[in-house]
Amino acid sequence: MFSSYGEVALTVNDTVFNNVQIGTNDKTVKITVDGNFTVAGDFSASNPNRFSQQQTSSYKGITFSGTGKNISFLGKNTIEQIQVTGDSNTISFASENTITNLRVTANSNEITFSAENSITDLSVTANSNELMFSANNTIGTLNLNGELIIAKFGAGKTQTITNLTATGTSGKEVLLTTDSASPSVNDNSTWWNVAGLTSGNGTISNAKIEYSKSQNPLLITSPDVTENPKASTENWFLRKFYWFGKTDKNWNTASNWSSSGDSYVACPIAPPTNSGLSEITIVKNDTNILLLDSNIDVKSFDVASSATVDFASYNVTSANGISNEGTIRLQGTSGQTFSAHTNEDGSTIEYYGNNFALFAWGTDYENLIFSEGISGDFVSSELNVLKNTTIANGTGNDISLKGTFTGNIILGENGINAGSVTLTSSAQINVSGNCSNLSIDGNLVVNNALSSGGMISVTGTTSATGSISADGDITFGG
Repeated sequence: MFSSYGEVALTVNDTVFNNVQIGTNDKTVKITVDGNFTVAGDFSASNPNRFSQQQTSSYKGITFSGTGKNISFLGKNTIEQIQVTGDSNTISFASENTITNLRVTANSNEITFSAENSITDLSVTANSNELMFSANNTIGTLNLNGELIIAKFGAGKTQTITNLTATGTSGKEVLLTTDSASPSVNDNSTWWNVAGLTSGNGTISNAKIEYSKSQNPLLITSPDVTENPKASTENWFLRKFYWFGKTDKNWNTASNWSSSGDSYVACPIAPPTNSGLSEITIVKNDTNILLLDSNIDVKSFDVASSATVDFASYNVTSANGISNEGTIRLQGTSGQTFSAHTNEDGSTIEYYGNNFALFAWGTDYENLIFSEGISGDFVSSELNVLKNTTIANGTGNDISLKGTFTGNIILGENGINAGSVTLTSSAQINVSGNCSNLSIDGNLVVNNALSSGGMISVTGTTSATGSISADGDITFGG
């Protein structure tokens, strides 16, 4: 049993103690370790103490070599070197401590930091150790390298960490989590926070991260680093992806994506298609338009005014909805669905192909295009188009539409004429262009040239400032 009381200075040289008790009053005990101060039994240090070591190339510090012991730093301590080489110890730091170096090289120890601490270097390189940080702490380097290491951090507290390494093995990951008994994805007060850490400062692999917000974006992309449950972290993982289309039309080609929307910064990975967490922005199309080849489930999906995206026949699920300022192409196939969406000013929806079956985007549009191949009677859906409607479905295709077409209806585009078109509306219809046949159930206004390879029939009034021509009959009512 080693005991020290009062205001003394003690030098210890390569000595092994069974049980150690230091300080039971408010006096300072200063221990200079000129060798290895080894404690094989229980340890208790009260307020306040200073442990320092002589500067030599060999290890000079406090070593806890016992197994299943209680090690308690009850007071405010300044400690330069500690190492734990024994298994299954309970180690507690009850007050504020300043620690230069703490190393754990044995298994199954429980280490608790109850107050605020300043630690230059904390390294755990063995298995099944558990660390608890209850208050705010400042840590220069935190190294957790071993299987099934658990680090719990105080809910609502902030850990300021400069460098973090957390590396487990597959199936035996390092876990970084909160100490909250009832953590919630929807309650950030149950989360732990990390400040100071920046992307690239350390290595994280085979790790799980839960209920945590990072002050800085860390941009983790490794597939062996996960969060559980979903959406229980913020700023830890690379979430925001910007499409530039540098390489091809494929979602899964990483070089098509940028981690910045202002300029192209190559992504190390393509965004996950089904995590529900990716934040997607179609910024522009350098050479390639994104063409979906599967259903996707993301957090948000935005299309910029200069961009086009092709959803083809696939479904898009977006927790925060879909915002369209540009052009979205889709086939409108049977069963195609989209999350809630907004048509921003000047946006366009383009339906294309011969598998069109329904207005998958709904009935409200800014601009609406029907491309080559669409055919069918769709008057059961009443459309509301605020700007232009373009019909270029090709000769031989019939299309019947009903609704309010506030802008112009343009028949034909890019050398492709409209087929046989039937339009029904209680409002005025403004039409120009070329088609096979045209039937208007309503009032027709022709502002530019209108021509039909077949007939033109209007049940309501007709007024024209441009020419009207038809190879077949022209019938006007009204």
